[in-house]
Amino acid sequence: MLGEKLGKYQILDEVGQGGMSVVYRAHDTVLDRCVAIKVLHPHLSRREESKKRFEREARAIAKLSHPNILQVFDFSEGDAKASYIVMEFLDGCTLRQFVERHPIEHPEVGALLGIHLCRALEHAHELGIIHRDIKPENVMITEGAVKLMDFGIAEIVDAQTMTATGTLLGSPAHMSPEMIEGHELDYRADLFSLGTVLYFITTGELPFTGRNAPLVLKAILEGDYLSAEMINPRIGRRLSRIIDRCMAHDPADRYPSVAALEQDLTAFLADSGIGDPDKEIEAFLLDPEGYQEAIGPRLIEALEARGLQSLTDNSITVALEYFNRVLAIEPGHARVLNHIRNIDRRRRNKVYLGAAAAFAACVLAVLGISALVGPGDQGADPAPTEADPNTALAAEAADGLSEAEAEKLGPELAGDVNARGNAIVEQMLERRRVRIAVTTASSYVFKARAAAPIEAPEDDTTSPTPDKRPLRVGRVPARQDPEDDATNASDAGDPEEEGDAVAAASSQGDGETDDRPTMITVQVSVYPPSSATQVSIEGRSYSLNDLKRGIEVPRDRLVHFNATNPLFKTLRGTWNFKSVPATTNAISRRVELSNLKDARIRVICVNDPRARVLLFNADSNAPIGQGSVGSWISIPILDPTTASRKVRYTVVPSSTRARTHKSSFVAYAGKGREFTVELR
Repeated sequence: MLGEKLGKYQILDEVGQGGMSVVYRAHDTVLDRCVAIKVLHPHLSRREESKKRFEREARAIAKLSHPNILQVFDFSEGDAKASYIVMEFLDGCTLRQFVERHPIEHPEVGALLGIHLCRALEHAHELGIIHRDIKPENVMITEGAVKLMDFGIAEIVDAQTMTATGTLLGSPAHMSPEMIEGHELDYRADLFSLGTVLYFITTGELPFTGRNAPLVLKAILEGDYLSAEMINPRIGRRLSRIIDRCMAHDPADRYPSVAALEQDLTAFLADSGIGDPDKEIEAFLLDPEGYQEAIGPRLIEALEARGLQSLTDNSITVALEYFNRVLAIEPGHARVLNHIRNIDRRRRNKVYLGAAAAFAACVLAVLGISALVGPGDQGADPAPTEADPNTALAAEAADGLSEAEAEKLGPELAGDVNARGNAIVEQMLERRRVRIAVTTASSYVFKARAAAPIEAPEDDTTSPTPDKRPLRVGRVPARQDPEDDATNASDAGDPEEEGDAVAAASSQGDGETDDRPTMITVQVSVYPPSSATQVSIEGRSYSLNDLKRGIEVPRDRLVHFNATNPLFKTLRGTWNFKSVPATTNAISRRVELSNLKDARIRVICVNDPRARVLLFNADSNAPIGQGSVGSWISIPILDPTTASRKVRYTVVPSSTRARTHKSSFVAYAGKGREFTVELR
């Protein structure tokens, strides 16, 4: 067709072609401008029904006029020898080509591109036009704009031709489930496809993949894909949820409109410190590499500020999400790592304070702390006058003292706790130094307990044993007398600093020793290293970053851990550090999930409930398992790289009058598949 003329358009050269059409660069001989002409393949344009539908769609598309939509100038009519659409010619590349040349480092850039695609679709939907074929190949990128093209092209072919959708429309990876199933489409089909494009931009991968088109279509129908934040940790939970909502299997679960999606993307960008999407996208398209290099520090500053504000609002989970996004950009960011350590310390302090408060309540109830001053002590000076070397002002000085044990110690303790201890407690309570008050009470209980230990009866099961003491993190070093703490505490302004100071306090004087378990730092590497892998140690969950940095555990008893992942079987185990030399302060361990969850299959046979199901490896024909129809059969998954297995199943009839039924499918770890067959 090169050199030929279509109406007033002189064909110059071929730009590209696809399953439905060929695109040429042409010259408009009347208006003297360069245009692009999309010419429908002859086998499609020869059919009268296709030509009429093409003309109807072309008229509708020509009404679209928007900065983010490729402008349509003209189209063929009537008895033209070819069916074609004339559009503006852009000197650029498709979105897929652009991403391959300039990989998207920051998901926020993907959100910027998504906003402009939303605007294009919003304009089209207002005019009642559905795109039906949104994919990276149908988005053009120039130096200053993002343009969506090929609106309504799927409606050009008739229903009979549409049975070969995978061939006509190229890759099926962006089709909505309702399009695959042949249901009537509305604007929500475009939302699904736009979600797959956002996934591709932000992760560099397609959400639905397979070795061939049928497997991809099956993955879409089953909603079988990994969350975007599992592929790229920089995405974060908020943007990942936006993408997930776009790709919801049920159209009713998707966004109510493209405008609502645009609003969420804009809010996400504003939360990340990006204000004007138009200026930002223009700067990005002019210099993709330079923009992405410059935006990193901006994102870090904004996300850190948001995280600190969330801490101020006492939203620790939200703060950690912001901090994790910072660490995904810059893993060694010192300030953010320090913020996370502070959060961890606060959590530990809260755990301690809760236990200490419960213990203090027990002690105060038993001893009547508000009336500890006896008749001979009513005139005592509330300020301490001399140091008591046997007193231990320590956060955990009375470690292991249960309620039952405190009740047993009550009579002996009543004679040992004097006005001096009561004065310190009351003074600290008045100054709202609750933690110092609690630990002071604890220290006097410890002193009395050391002076008059009580032997528990042989049948007493309430007394703790050394092996059942609660897990603690860190040791408590020596510190000065409580009198100095009581005096100096009134000058302290930061309660957190007070907590840290008190948590580090212990006795000093006559050489009392700490009988608590010695701690050791264990650095844990985890496989698979994704946010979907959850690890808990002694009942407490830790992030992967915390595990890499190291956590403190006792070395004198067994430490229990478990790890979970949606694709793997739960791993439970114990560590024993008793044999580790005392001079070793840190050690490394690896938690590796290697046993994938089984897949499952259930075959329903509508005309033979007694038939049998045989399972084979689709590649080697080796038997995998068997069972009866109607029941679930487990399929071992052995390949951790794909977490899948090609399986062939055979349904054997209970009588010789019917034939066996054979079929194949891909089984995925942790997933169940159901098939309905009829034996003939």
